[in-house]
Amino acid sequence: MENKTAQTSKTIIRNVLWGFLTWILPLGLSFKATPIIIKSLGNEDYGIYALVLGFIGYSFTFSIGRAITKYIAEYRASGEPEKIRDIVSATFFINIIVGLFGVLMICLLSNWLVRDVFRIEPDAQNKTVLAMYLAAAIVFLTMLTQVFSAVLQGVQRFDIYSKIYNVSSFSLLLGNLIFAYLGFGLLSLLSWNLSIISVFCVIYAISAKKLLPEFGISFKFEREALRLVVRYSLGIIGYQVTSNLLLLFERGWITRHLGAESLTYYVVPMSLGLYIHGFITSLMIVIFPLASELKNDKKRLFSLYTKATKIVTLLVVFMGTTLIVENRFFLLLWMGENFVENSSKLLIVHTITFGLAAILSVTWQMTEGLGFP
Repeated sequence: MENKTAQTSKTIIRNVLWGFLTWILPLGLSFKATPIIIKSLGNEDYGIYALVLGFIGYSFTFSIGRAITKYIAEYRASGEPEKIRDIVSATFFINIIVGLFGVLMICLLSNWLVRDVFRIEPDAQNKTVLAMYLAAAIVFLTMLTQVFSAVLQGVQRFDIYSKIYNVSSFSLLLGNLIFAYLGFGLLSLLSWNLSIISVFCVIYAISAKKLLPEFGISFKFEREALRLVVRYSLGIIGYQVTSNLLLLFERGWITRHLGAESLTYYVVPMSLGLYIHGFITSLMIVIFPLASELKNDKKRLFSLYTKATKIVTLLVVFMGTTLIVENRFFLLLWMGENFVENSSKLLIVHTITFGLAAILSVTWQMTEGLGFP
């Protein structure tokens, strides 16, 4: 029993380290890429770029694939692997339906969003609409990719997941960096994003097939599997719909009243807050499948929760305090004097906000793993 516990602890630590690598390795290149991309595109076009990327990140990419991670871990622990194929098929089917609906909605609403909600300057409206069309395609492929990457997390092969994620992140950031350095514009960067997500969607699918013997996609699956996935995903869709509305309000208000350039001064310090949140999430991603496995072992669940919360709180307080105290100096070294004057106070607010959200990531991962998103 002790050997099994020790082995489990080693596996958890190894998976945490692999999750950490999905955050730390792309971070250095991202820090290097951001000022170059802003300089190449200009503050206004980068504001539009950030607006579209934010829309991609929140709209319709509902993370329905998390149902796969949960039920793979749960069914393997309970000795019911034969049910996994139906769960994968049902989740894939729902992602296709929701993804196509998302593409249709984005395409239909693009003109209205650009002209009436975001109030983009007239000379930039056409390229922003085209950017939204590219975003629609990226959203659809991202949803399919989530299905296959969720399989890797469900079987707890975070080593493979980390390697693919890092290569895709490096490819994406390096391509953006090269395109920006050569003077290519907004649409070229988004087209590169679309190309990368297409390639790595296939790579994730191949990896999922190799690592999960029960993997398969068929549109003939048990209705019970469909009900399970829908019931589980409703909570996830609910909080992400709320996020979509908040995003539209936030980005829309800023661009309408302050302009796209002001959005750049807002999202750049926000990215640092998101780095803190992303760092903690990369460490805590292992909790999700573990909670599904241990759902009937309350003692171990409680131990996992308390230890993780203590570690996360310590890390967040250390990183947040450092960033808040040295906010002007950090922005000066990274982005220059202009961002110090326009973004330093925002950096403090974003750091506190996303630091608190990072601490809550332990609860987030555990409740979703237990089936209560």
